[in-house]
Amino acid sequence: MESRFYLLCDHVALRGWNNLPCALLDSRSRGVLIGNRAQTETALACNGKTDFSNILLPDCFREYAEELVSRGLARPCREGEALSAFQKFQKYPAPFLNNVHWEITGHCNFRCRHCYMSAPGNHLPQLSSASVFHIIDELVSCGVFNVALTGGEPLVRSDFPQIVEVLSEKGINIDHILSNGALVDEKLLDLLERCGQHPVLYLSYDGTDGWHDWMRGVSGAGEMAERAIKLWRSRGLEVWVHASLHKGNIGTIRDIVNHMGKLDVTKLRFAPVKNEGEWLLHSDGNELSYSAFLEAVLSYLPFYFEDAMPIHLIFPDIVELCPDTPEIYLLPMLRNPTNSLDSMLLRCRRGMIEINCSGKVCLCSALGEDFLEMPPLASDDPGVKTASLSEILGGPVYRRAMALTCRSYFEEHSPCSRCERFSYCYGGCRGMALKEGSLFGRSPLSCQMLIEEKWPERVFEVMSHIRPDMKPVPFPDFLKEEFNPKQP
Repeated sequence: MESRFYLLCDHVALRGWNNLPCALLDSRSRGVLIGNRAQTETALACNGKTDFSNILLPDCFREYAEELVSRGLARPCREGEALSAFQKFQKYPAPFLNNVHWEITGHCNFRCRHCYMSAPGNHLPQLSSASVFHIIDELVSCGVFNVALTGGEPLVRSDFPQIVEVLSEKGINIDHILSNGALVDEKLLDLLERCGQHPVLYLSYDGTDGWHDWMRGVSGAGEMAERAIKLWRSRGLEVWVHASLHKGNIGTIRDIVNHMGKLDVTKLRFAPVKNEGEWLLHSDGNELSYSAFLEAVLSYLPFYFEDAMPIHLIFPDIVELCPDTPEIYLLPMLRNPTNSLDSMLLRCRRGMIEINCSGKVCLCSALGEDFLEMPPLASDDPGVKTASLSEILGGPVYRRAMALTCRSYFEEHSPCSRCERFSYCYGGCRGMALKEGSLFGRSPLSCQMLIEEKWPERVFEVMSHIRPDMKPVPFPDFLKEEFNPKQP
């Protein structure tokens, strides 16, 4: 048999982390490809030295190598061709992180009535350029390849162009920029294009008839958001929009959906404003309960189909609908049951952390900045002790949190152990539970949705009437009984 050698393509590198011994990094997509042991060993053998015609190699190695070639990750090569320094295996002293949500400033140019950070007062910090660049070096040292930049308003930083350039030079992808859109312009888009960055713009739009300006505290905010959307889409980049609902604008859901559809927004998400932060002071009596949110969504759903499913639409904890998959709809309040109590309790935090505007690492904002009990990554105060990212991720609280299983919760919180729907919620949001007093406590909203008000059944009933051809995902037994009622 003729000798056969393979080499990983130039944009593919071998990387490893404490909890992921070896994986392929695609530097073009910034994606990390994880395979089984044989697939990993095949990738390691795509080094220009291993002869795949050797009869001692398992057949699956040759099959996997051809699969890598078909996916544009490897190529046939001459014997002796070598991997570049970038491509050679590198091990990072930390667990694998798929994404970091980074508040690069606590400052903002809007005065949003519902800001959970109370950013309009500009009393939250903004780290210096030196501290920000130090944090970037920490991300690089732990093998982080994707970040989402937010604030406050990230574009108010005068050094934002330098932050983009340094992230790009260090090989870190900006997958999202969360912005109010006021400072989006052609110059920013030229910078991103020049640096090879193609982030999603995630901004807010809270309604027609002046509701967006009212919510954001700035005259013309709605026009600024629309202009930003058009500019971003003109470059072929995705735009995701979040609409904050309250009593005042709850009747504009249809108008918002159709308006964002006409602007070619990629994805639209609605959620009721949380009663916290600035909203406690400036809601003007427009607080909206989760129950009222559900009723408004159920009333709107027929219009979504009447208007020909104009956009990918998400109502958290209620339903998700997408024109590209018209045969199904998602029930996001239900976790896919794993039938295993040994699955991670904090699965939504697997491979993700947040860095707040003070430089502190958080699992998520709902759990608070002091949950990990560690110093910040960086500080402009020389008297403040700091820690490296590898030290924080190797700390006892982070490791314990990532090791928590659903069994831990099940054994700690006995009322849930008697609930037939536990496998669909696993106790709900741990951040909400912690606000009630304990990480292992009851999450009242989950019980309200699944047990008291039966949100899945309500959605299923409406959808079965509007579009009986569409099936829910997941499709739990308690809905199947309604979908296929027993004959008398």
